[in-house]
Amino acid sequence: MTEPAVVLDHVAVRFQANGSAIHAVGDVTISVADNEFLALIGPSGCGKTTLLKLVSGLVQPSGGAVTVYGGTAAQARRKRLCGLVFQEPALLPWRTVEANVRLVAEIIGRRANVQELVELVGLSGFERAFPHELSGGMQQRVGLCRALAFDPPILLMDEPFAALDLLTRETLSAELLRIWETRRKTVLFVTHSIPEAVLLADRVVVLTQRPSRIVDVVAVDLPRPRSAEVEESPAFAALVRRVKDLLRTTQDRAVR
Repeated sequence: MTEPAVVLDHVAVRFQANGSAIHAVGDVTISVADNEFLALIGPSGCGKTTLLKLVSGLVQPSGGAVTVYGGTAAQARRKRLCGLVFQEPALLPWRTVEANVRLVAEIIGRRANVQELVELVGLSGFERAFPHELSGGMQQRVGLCRALAFDPPILLMDEPFAALDLLTRETLSAELLRIWETRRKTVLFVTHSIPEAVLLADRVVVLTQRPSRIVDVVAVDLPRPRSAEVEESPAFAALVRRVKDLLRTTQDRAVR
């Protein structure tokens, strides 16, 4: 068997905020295969982003262990094994598209094939445009480009399409699938959209309210490559209902 890309082994996260103890992550164990597309879904504030930060080495676990390609998350961070894509692309307004794409590669001292990346995400012709000249969807494409610029084997994506309108969101979801199928990276994808999670992922991890624990892991056995037609199938609808029912169960428990 090949080595997993990421292993979270009974991880827990506790921290202090405004004088109060916060238990963000309760007890989470999951193994992510190399090149797997894993979606994380759960109630707001349940610790989904914290799990991404654990893998990236930005947060240390209070208990348990995080392994990235056999090493620690801190080692993975030093080796630049993870690329981060956030809800807001946070582009530098005084830099053009191509300059923003080069940014991370410049910081870590690597070369980036900017033209290839710009073409990959469908931004050809906008290389010299500034962020204020781009739509929200185009800015998010630049953010994805920047994360890919140093060719990390893992992409950590924190609700990257949440702020976009429905049509733009659907377009970028299709683009992300195309890029993932081309580049074959390991993706951990946080979302609040159940259809988005089912469309994109190999597995959907459903989390409880904070402190987060795994309710269930839903295998998405839909054929790839996936297109808009897949969303109209009975199998897709059944998976969406299953994830929705699991989320409702977590909310019902929280109310009780």
